[in-house]
Amino acid sequence: MAEFLSGRRGWLRSFASLLLAIVFAIGPAAPSDARKRKKDEEKVDYTVSQAVAKKLTPALEALTSGDDEEAFRLLTRVEKRADRISPYERALVYQMLGFLYSDREQFPEALAYFEACLAEEALPKTSQLQTRFNVAQLYLATENYEKAAETLELWFAEAENPAPRAYYMLAVAHYQNGDVLLAI
Repeated sequence: MAEFLSGRRGWLRSFASLLLAIVFAIGPAAPSDARKRKKDEEKVDYTVSQAVAKKLTPALEALTSGDDEEAFRLLTRVEKRADRISPYERALVYQMLGFLYSDREQFPEALAYFEACLAEEALPKTSQLQTRFNVAQLYLATENYEKAAETLELWFAEAENPAPRAYYMLAVAHYQNGDVLLAI
């Protein structure tokens, strides 16, 4: 648990830098892309519109420069219009807010945003799995061992080559929940 709590500041900066690079690399969706997506609804869309990119880019820059207050202010402005953006864009906003709240050690709020992010089911599989793992860590940190075990079980069902610490976390969750046989 200490590993998660002590390393989250650096991870938050790395996440923000990576997300900023993705926004610029993928670029905004062109109008012709929107028509193409309507024709092929099964195709997954991981693009950020120009309008949302203009709002997320300063927030990501604030995160990478260490100005968490400004990042929080900008992200909450985007969140207020969440009904007008795509599920992928909402998931990104919720995920970033989850990291900011986690960094402030406001774990119930962080959990709420991470859960909202997961509920969108709009992130790429690896990001979705990482967010689920973060949720499990936060449930452990808040001593909600039943939810931690449940979340880890969901994570294990999709994770490839889980690290030993994930098994340890699951064992701790089961043990703390009173399920000693499951902890072994």
